[in-house]
Amino acid sequence: MYTTAGVELARVTVINSDLKTVYESLVRPEHKIIDYNTRFSGITRQQMRGVRTALRDVQAVLLSMFSERTILIGHSLESDFIALKVRLCSRRLNVRNYAQRWLELWPEINCSYIHTYKVARWCNG
Repeated sequence: MYTTAGVELARVTVINSDLKTVYESLVRPEHKIIDYNTRFSGITRQQMRGVRTALRDVQAVLLSMFSERTILIGHSLESDFIALKVRLCSRRLNVRNYAQRWLELWPEINCSYIHTYKVARWCNG
C-alpha cells in the first residue's frame, strides 16, 4: 500500500504447521493512503474503512506469539520484518533458493495479486 511516506504494511497473516490461519489482520498505515495497490495487495478502500489496528498492535501480538524456539518460514521474511519494523537475530534460509536447488518446485506465479496466506501456505508445504 502506498502512502505519503512510501510503502507501508497493510496486512499480516500467520499460519501454523497445519496451514491454519492463527492470526490475520489488516493494518492501518501511519500515513495517508494514496494508492491501495489493489491489483497486487488485494486490499480495497472499502476493506480498509474502519481498520483501527496499528502497526504497534500487530507487533505486540506477533512478539507474544513467537519465542526463540519458533521456526519461521516464509517468502522474503527479511522484507516482511522490515515492513513490520521488527528485528530478529536468526539463521535464515532463502526458500526460493532452497526450492530451486533441492526441490525444483518454485512455481511461476501468474495472478493479479498474491494473498499472504497463499504465499505462507506454499512455503509451508
